[in-house]
Amino acid sequence: MDATKLAKRKQWPVPFSQTEPHFTFNNWLKFFSVVLFTYLLFYTRNPIGGFFNMSGTTFLNVANGWTRAVVVFGGVLYCAIIFAGAVWAAGWDGLKQLFASFRWRDIWYVFVYGILYLVATTLGGILGDLVPIRFGVDFVNTLEAAQFGNLGPFSLISFRAFFMTLATQLTAVMIFLANQQLFSRLAIKHRRWALFLTYLLALAVTAVVTTTPLAPHVFVNIASGLVAQLPLYWVYRRSRNILVVTLSAFILMHVMIGLAVMLG
Repeated sequence: MDATKLAKRKQWPVPFSQTEPHFTFNNWLKFFSVVLFTYLLFYTRNPIGGFFNMSGTTFLNVANGWTRAVVVFGGVLYCAIIFAGAVWAAGWDGLKQLFASFRWRDIWYVFVYGILYLVATTLGGILGDLVPIRFGVDFVNTLEAAQFGNLGPFSLISFRAFFMTLATQLTAVMIFLANQQLFSRLAIKHRRWALFLTYLLALAVTAVVTTTPLAPHVFVNIASGLVAQLPLYWVYRRSRNILVVTLSAFILMHVMIGLAVMLG
């Protein structure tokens, strides 16, 4: 990698940096309004959300080509809407800035930060368990639980999960960059404080955004998300590529689930 490319990789990607040209409030509003729309579409009680988020029992009992297509298409559609929001806000050129060119060391990042993500997720789960909750979740009847039946459902649900993870990490990185742009202006003479506040608020907001019917407890999500998402922000800072972030969160986690299915 030549010096010019290395220097660019160390900088925040345009138009998401604090230097000109950069995102305006309207640009950020466009993207996050699409995120809110997608969240309401998929994770609240409505016919469309119920259609794409069928129960695990329904999926296993019906198990025909139509239900398989619905499961897969739901993940692809979720991802497509989030990416459309990014294109609407930043244009194709802006979206490309979030996917830096591939380097061989990115493979190393995927596995190293994937391991860190597994460890951080475990620690985050321990912290989350310390938060008192008033009601539980019927995980047994969820689509995610259905993947533990055999390799067929596991493959389909994992395919869906990849696109959901990609969209979630795009959202998480955009939240991080929005906070970075904000605090780098508010604390222009205190870069370390700006970076600390960027991490803190980005982790908290990302945890709130990932509050779903499967993980409905906001404060539990914040307690666990403050730890679990951290390695993924680290790997983005090194790779500048959201696909690397997604693979770090996805591959090892689903390898472990696949092994559990095979051995179960």
